[in-house]
Amino acid sequence: MRFLIPLLPCLSLMLMGCPKSVPPPPPEQLSFQRGLVALEKGEREVAAASFETSLRINRSFPPAYWMLSQLAVDSNQLDRAIQLLQTLHQVAPSEPRVLSRLAELQNMAGRFLQAAPLAQEAVRRDPKDALAQVQLAQFYEGTGQLPEAIIALTKAHELEPLSEMAPLALTRLLAQTGARTEAWKVLEAMPQEPKLKAQYHYMKGWLLSEYGRIKPDPTAALIELNTALAVRPEYPAALQQKAHVLLQLKKPTEAGELIEKAGKLGGMTTALLKDLALLQASKGDPKAPLLHQQAALRRQEEKEHALLRRRYLMSPGDAQSTLKLARKEATLGSLDEAQRLVLEVLKKDPNNTTALDMVERFMVRAKPK
Repeated sequence: MRFLIPLLPCLSLMLMGCPKSVPPPPPEQLSFQRGLVALEKGEREVAAASFETSLRINRSFPPAYWMLSQLAVDSNQLDRAIQLLQTLHQVAPSEPRVLSRLAELQNMAGRFLQAAPLAQEAVRRDPKDALAQVQLAQFYEGTGQLPEAIIALTKAHELEPLSEMAPLALTRLLAQTGARTEAWKVLEAMPQEPKLKAQYHYMKGWLLSEYGRIKPDPTAALIELNTALAVRPEYPAALQQKAHVLLQLKKPTEAGELIEKAGKLGGMTTALLKDLALLQASKGDPKAPLLHQQAALRRQEEKEHALLRRRYLMSPGDAQSTLKLARKEATLGSLDEAQRLVLEVLKKDPNNTTALDMVERFMVRAKPK
């Protein structure tokens, strides 16, 4: 975010005086400056009120939208943050990076299907927008197009070499597509004291435990994952990966505790389900093969989900593709997204019997028990 804060019109009234030709800042700018001062003091509510005042004076004042949106994100009010930037895009369509930030916020809110077209449009408008390239990579990855995701992340990294978000994601995708050596080159080119410290050490631990430099190295991985968790103790991905490493090191009791904690914090992911199956197998539990089967089915569902997303985004007006995706979203627990897709079909065809039947079933599922 770039804000134009005017310099003081004069350095010394006593010695030089203030040039008569310098007009006073506009009132929305003065209110905005008061908000920045309040923010520096930690007075967030006072700052927000000042930024709101700027918008009452001038509805087309971008800096106030940006600051209010960031304050909303900091307060975990993603819908409010999104609404503010949507309004900014309406009143100032040429304001740079609004669409890429909107795509990022929609992804943060778990609304992949709404983020994807924003990312595509942001890159179309400005291919040099690094954040837009990162969000485009998320679109490609979420639709199963990993080579395209790697290209987008590589561009983002080239555009902003000091940014840490792109190289971390790029490291993972390179490793997953068989380019282990390239993955290590990207990761080791990052600063040794990164700003995203927890994410950096988690990624290094993940890379060591899953691939290693020549072969998996769980002992070295454990050191990195412990570092990540020292920075961020409730980091679900790091907890899951540490559990996986402990299973590699034949420490099932400790692994079981971490699997339980990771599941409570981040839900039962496919990776966690696979580790749970390994844990039960190490105990000789006869249910272990069933858990392995469930993990395999979950992975297959994720691949099908990515394909359905891709078909929908390539032809969003196709009712059949939309309803197939709605069924999958509902199966995977995203009932709100499923309902949104079905209503999208009904807006175009109110008599679509398949969609009407799905709405009825969704309403039954949504009723409190």
